[in-house]
Amino acid sequence: MAASTFENPNKHKKGKTDMGRPLIAINEKLVCDLARLHVPSKDIADVVGCSVTTLNDRFRSVMDKGRAEGKHHLRALQWKAAEGGSVTMLIWLGKQLLGQSDKIQTESHNNVITIYDNGALTSSLTQYL
Repeated sequence: MAASTFENPNKHKKGKTDMGRPLIAINEKLVCDLARLHVPSKDIADVVGCSVTTLNDRFRSVMDKGRAEGKHHLRALQWKAAEGGSVTMLIWLGKQLLGQSDKIQTESHNNVITIYDNGALTSSLTQYL
C-alpha cells in the first residue's frame, strides 16, 4: 500500500500545528524591565500571568538581555560612585577588579597576640601557655 499523501492543513513548516491552546499575550517590554531589575523568573511569570516554562521558552533571550543591561547599569553606578570619591566603593572595586585585599598582620610578644587589619588594631588576645 502506498504512503498516504494526506497532509494536515494545520501543520506548519517546523512541524508544529495550530492545535492546543493559543499563545497568551505577554508584554515583552515588561519582561525585559523586570529582568533588568533581576526579578526572579518565578516572580516575572507570576506578574505576566504565565508559567516559568512558558516564560523561559518564549522570552529567554529577552530576559538574558534585560539582566545584562541591569548588570551594566549597576556597574556604571558603582563606577560613578567611585569617581565621586566614595571610599567604600573605591575599596570594593579595587578588590574586585585589581585583586587588592586586606592584609591581616599578627604579632606575638610575651604570649600576647595582637591582630591588625589594614593597620588598625582589631583585637588583642592573650595566650596562656
